[in-house]
Amino acid sequence: MATKTKEMALRSLSKEQRKDIWKMFQFYKLEASQRVRQTSYTVAGWRFALALLENVPAGADRTHALRLIRDAVMWGNKAIALEGIV
Repeated sequence: MATKTKEMALRSLSKEQRKDIWKMFQFYKLEASQRVRQTSYTVAGWRFALALLENVPAGADRTHALRLIRDAVMWGNKAIALEGIV
């Protein structure tokens, strides 16, 4: 039954939608301009993380904030790689 449901869901998507979903799970070969943007964005995240470490006392909240910065950089870089597909 699950296979049938999956097949029906796939059929309801356009060819372009299926390609876009496939791209979300690929390794990205970046264009030069994307590498520049990702580097700039990553450096900004790194600077933010340094400011956090310099100004916020150690503890669970700081650790959580640092993880959120890391997540933001990861998702931002993913968005650059995907060029707005999602």
